[in-house]
Formats: sequence, C-alpha cells, structure tokens
Amino acid sequence: MSKKVVVVGRSPPATIPTKQTFEETRQLSSTYRSEINECNARIEELIDLYEKSTDTDVKANLESLLKDTITRKENLEQLLAESGHVNGPILRLPSELLALIMMCHVHDNTESPWIFLAICRSWRHIGITTPRLWSLIHVISTPHPVTLPGPPYHAAIDCRPRGGVLCRNEEAWNVILDRSGAVPLDLVIECDASLTSVEFFCNILLQSGPRWRSVVFDIREWNQLWSIGRLSLAFPNLISAAFVNTCSGGRITNTIISALESTSHKLRSLMVRSSYVINALVPQSSLIQRTRDLDYGPLGPGFHEQEAVIWPNLSRLEILLLRDSWIGPSSSNLDHLTKLRVFGIQRWAVKQLIESGTHLKSLTYVYLESPLYTPEVEQHSITLAQVTHFTLVHTDYKPICWFVLPSIDTLELVGNQMPPTTANDEIDRIWNAETFGKAPSPVVLYLDVKANDAYLLMALRSMDRLTDLYLCYDTLQHGPSKLLDSLAIKPKTGVLTRGAQAVKQWVPPTCPTLERLSIIYKTIPRSFEDREEVGTKLEKVREARLGTAREMKEVRVISQLESTYRSSNLARRYMEEGLP
Repeated sequence: MSKKVVVVGRSPPATIPTKQTFEETRQLSSTYRSEINECNARIEELIDLYEKSTDTDVKANLESLLKDTITRKENLEQLLAESGHVNGPILRLPSELLALIMMCHVHDNTESPWIFLAICRSWRHIGITTPRLWSLIHVISTPHPVTLPGPPYHAAIDCRPRGGVLCRNEEAWNVILDRSGAVPLDLVIECDASLTSVEFFCNILLQSGPRWRSVVFDIREWNQLWSIGRLSLAFPNLISAAFVNTCSGGRITNTIISALESTSHKLRSLMVRSSYVINALVPQSSLIQRTRDLDYGPLGPGFHEQEAVIWPNLSRLEILLLRDSWIGPSSSNLDHLTKLRVFGIQRWAVKQLIESGTHLKSLTYVYLESPLYTPEVEQHSITLAQVTHFTLVHTDYKPICWFVLPSIDTLELVGNQMPPTTANDEIDRIWNAETFGKAPSPVVLYLDVKANDAYLLMALRSMDRLTDLYLCYDTLQHGPSKLLDSLAIKPKTGVLTRGAQAVKQWVPPTCPTLERLSIIYKTIPRSFEDREEVGTKLEKVREARLGTAREMKEVRVISQLESTYRSSNLARRYMEEGLP
C-alpha cells in the first residue's frame, strides 16, 4: 500500500501596495466620485424630463437612458468601494509590523495562526512566511484533552500555553514544522501512548528536538505499547522543561529525562507536577544540579520517600515554588540554598524557616499561601534580613507576626476572611508600641481590610516610610471614613500665616510620607452616592497636603475590576502565572 504524500505549496508573493499605488488609487477614487456626482445630476434631469413629457416614444427613450445611467452609477460605486479597500489603513502597515501584531495575537491571546491565512492574499503570504508565528506548537494525541480552569488557577495546576498551533497528526506536523523555519520552538506534547503512533511521536522528538527552547510534557503511559529507548535524542538548546500533573511516568518519560540529563546543558527551569516523575529525576543528579528555577508540586497519589534526595543537589537554585508540598526541603536542606532569591510557598511547614532563615542571604521575594501546615510559631522568630517583597495570602493576618523583615519594601496581605473583632486583635498584636522596630514598616502596603479604622490608624502610624497605600474593602459602606478624616488634617492657622516655607516644612500627623492612596472595593455599591462620598473625602486629603513637602500624587476610589494594580513581588507573579 502506497503511503499518502501531502505536498504543501506556498502562496506566491502577494502584491503589497506601494506609495505610488496608493497615490494612483486615490486619484482614481476622486475620478469615480466625480463621475458618480455627474450620474446623480443626470438621473435627476432624466426624471424631471420623464415627468413633464406626454409623448409615449419620448418616455420610452428617457426610461432606457435612466436605466443605463443608474447601472453606470452602481458600477462606479462598486469600483469606488474596491479602491477603498486598497486605500485601507491596515494595508499601509509594513509587513514586519503586521507580522509582529499577528505573533502577539497568537502567543498572548490564545489564537491560532490559521485564521490569518483566510483574510486576504497579502495576509496569507505574511502569515506563511513568518516562522515565529508557527513556533508555539501544541501537539495533542489523546481522545479527550484535559480542560483546564482559567487564571489564576491554571498556573497552580498546569502550565500549558493557551495559544499557538494545534497539531493532531503527522500531516499537520510536517506543514507546521516547514513553516516554522529554523526558529526556536516552544512545544506542548500531550499524548496517550496507547493511542499515539510511535512513528509520529518519534518524528516529533527527532525532527525538532535540537530546536526546542521550552517543552511541556503530558505523556500518559498507563497502557503503553512501545518505548523509545533506542532513539538518539538530543535537546541541546532547551531552557525550560515541565512535567504536568497527568504525567504517569514510565519508560518513555525515563528515556526523555535521561536525554535531558546528557544533552540539555542549557536547561535552567524545571517544573514537576507529577509525583510519578520524581523517581525518574532522582538518579539524574547532574540535571538537578543545573536547575536554577524549580516549580515543584507533586500532585497525584502517593508521596515518594526519594524526594528528600533531590534537595541537597539544588545548591544553585534561585527560584523555588512549592505547591501542595507537604514535606518539601528540611531546615538543613534550606541552609544550602544560599543563592535563592524567589521563594513561593503553598502548604508547607513554615517553621523550617526559623533555623534556616538567616542562611537565605539572597532571598528577596517571598509568597506564602494558606494553609500553612505548622505548629504554633513564636512571634518574631523568623528573620529574613534581605526580603524586600512579601505577600501573605491567608484567612487572617496572624502569620505576619512570625516574621522580622528589616528590609521590607512591599507588603501584601490578601485573602483575609476573619471577623472584625479578630482582625482588630491581630492588628494590635502585630503593630503596637512593644513591637516597634520589629513589626514590618513597608514603603508599599496592599491590605484586605477587616479591622476598623482605629486599629488601622494605629498600624499606619508605625509605618514611617509608607508612600503607596492600597486598601481593599468588601463594600464602600464599610469604607475608611475616620481614616480619611485623619489623613485630611490641614496645617493649623499659625502655620498658614507664617507663609509657604512654613507650610512646606509642616509634617502631617498621619502617614507623613504618603504619596498615593487607592481605595478599592470588591462589591459594586448600591448607588453612586457611596462612591462619591469616598471620592469627596479623598479629594480633601489631596487638598490638605497641597503646598507641603509631601503632596499627594494620586488619590482614587475604584472597583477591584477597574484596578490596574500589579504586584511587584516576583514570587507572587510566578505562583499565579507560572515560571517565566
């Protein structure tokens, strides 16, 4: 039986309009409009003559002339419309810029490049001859692809990109690989070994492996019928590799990991979601030692005792994200992570940081998410001397009192769900006269507010460096009325009478260094009156500080949907969006 051969032909180069073409078309359009105006005048004239005439033969001639004139007008209007397409602004874009727009649409907006090929001849030519448009490939060879939830949950479960070119068979693979030219490739390989052709799978690895820049593996080997142990696999340019939670492990996965060990010397980033892949990674000490960024969350049944062997080999680690890791690195293993800069934690015994926190001298970005499985930790028992960005996603404020953060710049306390009385007690425990100097004093504070204004004011008065304040409320009815009144205190009359220099030297009693204040509400207010009331109080805050050394640069009240706030904490970004 002869094998089916698919010949893929490229479109001939499309004629991209030049400046001369645009000028000629513009002149032609002007001629069409002039002739259409003449036709309109002629039609009115013929209609007038037709209505005044009483001769039957004359009327018949006028009717014939009228039909011809109307037909000519319609033809001219069609020609004018066609010339307008040539003059369209989109066609004046340089082909390089149009190709860049296409790539952004495909890579960032989860669209397929195939849609561009059906627009017009010039777009088809640009689409086919832009290799980077075909560099993000999603190979699917499973009966039912996994449907993933949207952000921010997808990062905690998976890292498969949503855009790119969908490839389901060898014919499509050959077309896509041809159009991708020689540029680096980013692949997602999602296959069931019991349903996938061994030839197709081997072709993917052998034909494109040396060009891989990043790859996400979702290989299910529960009923595998073949192996790839004899292949000479090489991934010399690979920077990032991921094994998602549905990876079952097996001979195919072991072979690929062995190839990563021996050929992927540029590999920097490793993501492991499957507990079954841990066993295959343990013997590959060289691969683990090369890893700089690790996103680790062994989702799946069972927990492997061999996991503990991994941590001593990760001395070069710079980014560590722990998801659903009930054990994770011990205190002694954390002591070796002297280069660690970014640390994201979910479900981990934070008490390990008590002994090892002083050894993490490069740690700058920290993210903690509940539940934090740990016995009671004493107040101020964990010192992280170099941490500048700290995010706590927890039902209450309590864990923040465990830490001493002398270099803190940005503090984010989100996800709080406690009642106001509990929030008041915890705020009082964290920021009070006895904890001054140890309690965090950030430059930027983002806070899900549950405490009342009196306790919040007490905390803010201990933050002598605060410049940016974001207060998030469930509703504006529970907004910061007393807090805003305190911030809106003006210089006294005696200061005002001494002149502008005295006003400039005046120090506000609350948050004297504050420059930006945003009040964010989660629930849409019942009426605009609540929002206007808060807006009026914010304007009074701004007016109160006019002429002082610390004038307010920005005050606003917005909904959470309208908020443009983006965390500067890299640990939070990576936990929500995945590794870069």
